[in-house]
Amino acid sequence: TSNPKYEEYIGSMGYQKKQYLGREFDYLAFNCTDAVLQNVEVRQAIQKAIDKGKIVSSVLEDKAYVANFPLDYGHYLTKDIEWGEVFNQEEANKILKDNEWKFEYGIWSKIIEGRTRTLNFTITVQEKNEQRVKVAEEIKKQLEAIGMKITIRKVSDNEYKRILANHQYEILLTGVYNGYSPELNSFLEEGNLANYENAELTTLLKEVNNISSEDLQKEVYQKITETWRREAPYLGLYRNQVIVGYG
Repeated sequence: TSNPKYEEYIGSMGYQKKQYLGREFDYLAFNCTDAVLQNVEVRQAIQKAIDKGKIVSSVLEDKAYVANFPLDYGHYLTKDIEWGEVFNQEEANKILKDNEWKFEYGIWSKIIEGRTRTLNFTITVQEKNEQRVKVAEEIKKQLEAIGMKITIRKVSDNEYKRILANHQYEILLTGVYNGYSPELNSFLEEGNLANYENAELTTLLKEVNNISSEDLQKEVYQKITETWRREAPYLGLYRNQVIVGYG
């Protein structure tokens, strides 16, 4: 079962269980055409400021797994890639300072093209998805701890579908159900959810399909992973947990 409340139905005694990574991958999508979020250092700072482990332990009660990448669901070409430690609030602050953001009056600001911009964002989440709403609230706490201002926008199902279709948001908390052979095309192809464009990644994805050597394919995916992590158009959060109970 992938139901995190399975113990309400079968109890916690009289059986053994094994836990596996599930195919439900939840993540943040950043609108990369937004006047502030189009700046890569802002996305990098958000990436460093979010403690995924705390989200999994405190909000999801350890019934999920920290996840960084859509392909970490057993993709044979990426299973040996080390993602490394991401959460580091001090480094998040340093990234912003190094890029001339100033922390004044409790918020980060910078003059961009003659206009003062602040790190003040709205996270959009589907109202009926209670789990994601709680996750959004935890993310709000974590980002505000380093001087960002966050508003949570809870939307109806119809509004959520419209937002997905039109990409009208700043930060979107959403998810995808991975196929058995997960891929990145939907995240990076033209018209993708993050409005993100990167010619290098597009070229690499095309190249890998024409390479027969598994070693060379792994090298390409290493480059893809490094670029994805550096550019941070999306921020992977967690993956659901599948439980197999047996007597």
